[in-house]
Order: sequence, then structure tokens, then C-alpha cells
Amino acid sequence: MMAWAQPRAGAGRRGVNPVAGDRRGEQDGPVPTEIRELTADDLRAAHALSHEAFGPPRLADDAEPGPYPPGRRIVGAFADGRLVAKLSGIDHRAWWHGAELASLGIGGVTVAVEHRGAGLLARLFEDALGAAREAGAAVSTLYPTAPAIYRGQGYEVVTDLLTVAVPTRALATLRVPEGVRLRRAEPADVPAVREVYRRWASVHNGPLTRTGPAFPAGDAELLAEPSGITLAERDGELLGYCSFERGTGYGPEAKVEVPDLMASGPEGYLALLASLGSHSSVVGRIEIRTSGDDLVRLLARTSDWQVVDRHPYMLAVLDVAAACTGRRWPPVRATVGWTVADAAGGRGWTLELDGEGGASCTPGPRREDVPTFSRRGFAARYSGHWSCASLRGAGLLTGPTGSDALLDAVFTGECHVRDYF
Repeated sequence: MMAWAQPRAGAGRRGVNPVAGDRRGEQDGPVPTEIRELTADDLRAAHALSHEAFGPPRLADDAEPGPYPPGRRIVGAFADGRLVAKLSGIDHRAWWHGAELASLGIGGVTVAVEHRGAGLLARLFEDALGAAREAGAAVSTLYPTAPAIYRGQGYEVVTDLLTVAVPTRALATLRVPEGVRLRRAEPADVPAVREVYRRWASVHNGPLTRTGPAFPAGDAELLAEPSGITLAERDGELLGYCSFERGTGYGPEAKVEVPDLMASGPEGYLALLASLGSHSSVVGRIEIRTSGDDLVRLLARTSDWQVVDRHPYMLAVLDVAAACTGRRWPPVRATVGWTVADAAGGRGWTLELDGEGGASCTPGPRREDVPTFSRRGFAARYSGHWSCASLRGAGLLTGPTGSDALLDAVFTGECHVRDYF
């Protein structure tokens, strides 16, 4: 666990959009005299910059700004003593290829209008990513508004956090499977609910572990966040759960929001979908938070699956060796090499799988006899989402093709997320 930044409670669920400002209008701005971590003396300036970027209410002259969210390391750029850009680094852990990896979440990226295009983001990222590498982070993720801004830092889109709307009437046709019972979660159920999430997250690439200060530590606090959490169980065994937030009003425009819908098998999913369908007499639609291709589509009896909100999710690999040795691998013996190109020319890597799920990943000089990834190209392949063929089509992978099939086979898995920060 990285020690320098701990995310605030609840930040993984309700955060502001992390990106404001792009490289349009490449006007020159004053070169910042200082890049440093923000202190309590910078609170009012930080709030003003956030107001400009994200639109929260302006702070009254006689109001005291609230403290920084606990555990975030917020770095700022100052020109002539004035805060003109900032970003937050958040200590996360995330599941990648069957293992928990230390991860840096990036949020609150803001550049004052007059200073956009002056290279401030590059300096802020250099500071934040450098500190994260020293603290042991293997990867970094963020939600962009403009992905192109972050590709120069090695980030690439690997999935999307989606909100999809399903007509409640379409779910009303489903029935709770025989022998499955629905009930409301109580504090004693929370450990089992957390375990259902952990089992789901651990077999996908990208989900946060939901451990640490970013998420409710107390059972009562977790239960208090949504309107309710419905459990599906058989003979006392928890099959799955869904958390839901009942919106206001009733009728065709009313909705129920579902932040989590997770189960260990089809009976759990069908029971929980049927529970949501029971709102059909008063609510027009169910809005489910999901990502990528959700298996719920294999179970629902409707083709109505309307994406109403989309947030791209980007990944950067900060430490190739740590990212490759910290994860689990298929139980095969194999050796494969590649080069990751960068502004300094790049570095070669040799991966050796030990046949028992482990591996070594050894650096070396740049090689011409192996495929060459751009930095964001390697992040895309590491995620398991983009194939070598797709990366070659986008120009993010070049060189010999002989090991493409092996790279596709060992860097595999579905990429999913559920938490916005």
C-alpha cells in the first residue's frame, strides 16, 4: 500500500469529473516558478480553481473552505505565487489479472484558462507519477474528459464506466428462481456482501479493491449509502446483491439507480433483476452502473439497453516489471520479449512464465527482433482489452508479428470498473 496518499471516504463512488482544460489554444503562459504539494494555506485558491473548472458553488468571502480530502496528495503549479494548475493523486489498490496491484488514481486535474497549453500538466504528472513509482505503484488510472491530453503520459482507454437504462416493464417478466429468497441486507450481512464483490472483482481486470479510506469501513456506513441493498440467497448462502437508490417521483420518467448488481451465478442475477422489475408499477426505468459487456445482457429478455452516461477509463503502466511480476499468469511455461518505446529510445523486456502462475520480467536494451509497443500501446495490451491486431492498426505496436498470438494469449481478461473517482 502506498503510504503517501489515501483516498477520502466515498471518493470512489461520487467524485467530480477529474479533467478540465486541454491543449487547444496553445498560447504561451508564464512558466511556473514552483511545483509543490498544496498546504492548508492554499485551500481558498484550490477551491477557486476547482470552481472555474468543475462548477461547484463559489466560496463566499466570509466562508472557510473545507479541508482537503484525507489522504490525497494534491500537487500544484504556481506562477508568480498564484496557483494556476493542480491535480490529485489517490492511493488505490486494484485487481489486475488475478492479483491486487498498488495503483495511483488521478483526479481533480485543473489548469487555469490563461495557462492551458503551457506544459503545466506534464510537470504535474512528472511529480505525481514519480512519487507514486517510488511508493510502489505499478499502474495508474484516471477518468478523462479528453483522452488525447493524457496519451502523452502513457495512458490509454481500456474500458468505459457506463450507466445503462433498461425499461422496468422488461424486467417485470422475470421471476425469482424457485428456492431463492430475497431480503434486505442488515449489518451482519455486510462481510458477505463485501466478499461477493471481492470474488467478482478478482476475476476481472481493473476493479478497485474497495479497501482503505476511499470506501466505508463500517458496516452501518456502507448500508446507509444507498436506499437499500437487496440480497438473493438460497439455504442461507448469499448468491448475490444489488444496491439501489430510489429516485424521486413516480411514473414513466421515474427511475431506480443501481450502483452494484453482482452475483455468483445466474440464479442470483435473475432473482435480483426480478426484484428490480417489481418497481414496474411506479418506475419507468432502471439505471444500472456497469462497464464493458455486462453478462446481465445474457440473462435479460430484452434488447433495450440504452447507454445514458459514459466515462472512459484510462490506464498507464508505471513500472513494467512490478506490473508483470505482481500479477498471476496462465500455468504455462513460455518466454516472450518486447520493447516499450519512449522519448529516450525505449527499453527491452523479457518475460519468462514459470508454469505455476508466476513470472520474471527482466529489462534490457531496446531490441529490434521483438515487437515494439508505445507506452500507451503497452498499457492497452496489459489491460487485456485491445488485441495486438488492433494496436497494430492504430500504430501503437510495430515490428515483428511472430509473438502476437502469445502476447494476446497471456495478456487476456475482461476489463471492468464500477467506481468513479
